[in-house]
Amino acid sequence: MKKTIMIGIIGVLSLCTISSVNALASSLINLYGNKATALILENADWDLHTSIWPTYINEPVINVINTVQRKNFWGNWENQAQLTFNVNQAEKAYQMYFQFQESKKDTRSIWYNDTSGSTLRGYFFIDNGDYT
Repeated sequence: MKKTIMIGIIGVLSLCTISSVNALASSLINLYGNKATALILENADWDLHTSIWPTYINEPVINVINTVQRKNFWGNWENQAQLTFNVNQAEKAYQMYFQFQESKKDTRSIWYNDTSGSTLRGYFFIDNGDYT
């Protein structure tokens, strides 16, 4: 009986882990001045949320450009949205929300550090949903 319950718990935890992989992409990244980084979320939903949680910045203000692209019918990336914002504090969430016409499309978020000589280190996220 205990063995059956344990196998059931492991199965449920495995399913939760597998389903969460498709709903979120994140990474700890060092984003240097005049450089870009990107994360890809497969089969993204209508509502999309991207964010940065900086743990370190070496300038009072770092200008970041966030471009969201989605794959078209032919499998090519197309720009869908772009936001520019200033990161001026570590340990604070900088969040962006997008809504699209179609769901279940591969989507990538590209962050570009537009401040020469700067470094922004932090956690970058792209996931389904609107958390407003």
